Amino acid sequence: MIPVMLPTEVSRVAEATREAGSSILMDGEQRVRAEGVPVETVLREGDTVQEIVKTAVGFDLIVIGTRVTKIRDLLLVGSLTRKVIRHSPCPVLVVK
Repeated sequence: MIPVMLPTEVSRVAEATREAGSSILMDGEQRVRAEGVPVETVLREGDTVQEIVKTAVGFDLIVIGTRVTKIRDLLLVGSLTRKVIRHSPCPVLVVK
């Protein structure tokens, strides 16, 4: 059986996701501003890689994190990060 969500449930999940994203961005913005670094935050919806690449047009650098789950993965980069690097209009700094 395929799980099905009613439109109202989908709306609630989408809103909760937006709120969580906004909270994460506000926390990061406060931390960066506390260090005296100017920052601008943007919350986008859609395909992650496409939205990062579109938003980066006109910027000098993308800083992106990657999770390392195993020692052998230290030399590997996740597929999302790899796609951003491949399609980015500017340099990408990968932080582990």
